[in-house]
Amino acid sequence: MYGYEERKMKDFLRGFPIAFSMYSKIPMPTVKWEENSLRYALCFFPLIGLVIGAVQVGLFFHLTALGFGTMFRSAFLFIAPILITGGIHMDGYMDTKDAMSSYQTKERRLEIMKDPHIGAFSVISLIGYSLLYFGALSELEDEREILLFAPCFVISRALSAVCFITIPSARKDGLQKTFADAMQRKAIWISSGLYLSVTFGACACIDRLEAIVLMCVAAFMYVLYQSFAKEKFGGITGDLAGYYLQIQELVFLLVIVAWSRLIIF
Repeated sequence: MYGYEERKMKDFLRGFPIAFSMYSKIPMPTVKWEENSLRYALCFFPLIGLVIGAVQVGLFFHLTALGFGTMFRSAFLFIAPILITGGIHMDGYMDTKDAMSSYQTKERRLEIMKDPHIGAFSVISLIGYSLLYFGALSELEDEREILLFAPCFVISRALSAVCFITIPSARKDGLQKTFADAMQRKAIWISSGLYLSVTFGACACIDRLEAIVLMCVAAFMYVLYQSFAKEKFGGITGDLAGYYLQIQELVFLLVIVAWSRLIIF
């Protein structure tokens, strides 16, 4: 019995370097990708968001203390998540935009997403996304706003993990399908619930009403995305998960910025 529990714990802990190796550029020890370890990888996925959020807060306070201007600071806040993740989620965003611009069948959209070539529409979408994201970052003015935004990197990844276990796979192969088949659903439900509880709780400590608003926005986006993925693609893929994550983070940022300027109490 003890040996079984010990092996199970080792399998669980191996999910940590697998998650960071797959979804970030942070150096990790080499671990063999076995099904027993893969099933727990998404339990640690939100921790990458914790790293990104911590870096964002550190950059904001450090660059502000050094007297750098808003635009210079925003450039660092914009590029930091891309450097940490290697742009894997932005790649999914661009692939999804290419597929959506084709107005083809579900099957054809899935084929387009696997095409390594970059389409014009995905480039245009990337430019639009980047301008909006950078502009919103430049509107972050005080510690309250950056402290509210930082947990959103954890929230977006926790909800993405939930998507993996609640939305059927659109393909019969691929990395997302591999993870979906191997994952330990109960462990992911529990870990994602803990991440969401802690992060929304942290937001509530800063601004209770805005935390409730962010929670409602997150729930609405999840329902909307679930419908979108099933209707347009027949399920979820790795690219669609990246698209969802990027859109979530942008919307969270826009809500935080808009809240401070439009809501007066």
